[in-house]
Amino acid sequence: MWQRTKRKQIPEWIARVRSRLAELRAADPTLRMFGTFMHQYRLGPPLAQSEITAAETHYQISISPEYRDFLLHIGNGGAGPGYGLQRFGVLTTPVIRRNPAPTVVMDRDGGVGPINEFADCFDELYFNEMERLINDRSPLARPFPLTRPWTLNDRDIPDDDYAYFQWDINVREPMFKHGSVELSDQGCGQKHKLVVTGDESGSVWVFDEQDGEYISPYGAGMLPDDAIPRRYTFAEWYEDWLIDYLHNARNAT
Repeated sequence: MWQRTKRKQIPEWIARVRSRLAELRAADPTLRMFGTFMHQYRLGPPLAQSEITAAETHYQISISPEYRDFLLHIGNGGAGPGYGLQRFGVLTTPVIRRNPAPTVVMDRDGGVGPINEFADCFDELYFNEMERLINDRSPLARPFPLTRPWTLNDRDIPDDDYAYFQWDINVREPMFKHGSVELSDQGCGQKHKLVVTGDESGSVWVFDEQDGEYISPYGAGMLPDDAIPRRYTFAEWYEDWLIDYLHNARNAT
């Protein structure tokens, strides 16, 4: 006698994301919200469980259940915070980009938009993080070293060239590269990443590599220096973007 296979129930937050993303597309048809001209509220095809497992094995990591569910049930790369979600998976060679990415310019209202707005490069976008890991996949498996916010102090930077080189390799580089996978580029040197190893695994952090470098949990920017920021999961981070953009798109004039 055949036994009916029990179908895994799709998480409730996935249904909310689908609904809110559809509402956001309808609320912003002219793509006025920051970064949306890049992805146009589209997402790459979802991944199969076998593809996710292969990537986890390749990088020697285990991604959070929420990120896994998003990749399985929503999509891989595209609509998301900043200029859009980076894709997850394994690349063996860089992506051949047949079309140049749109050139970004400021518009009259202070927003950003592309000059060559008719060039659709979606299928060639959002592979930067996977391309970065082609030649050295090991950083993801190494533990993310932070458990609290960090801000660069000029006094900590060695003056001697050799000492600086050692500091960069042993102190700075692990913080920016070990145990975290890029989720989105926010522009101006700031990126949001998902921690995949160490005590902070499963939480989203903000990384800023421009002047005044800092690394902190997502959502900690408006808190006092001595406050302990809460940790946002991938689902909370993504839904926070949807809620914020929906509110702004509906109230845009």
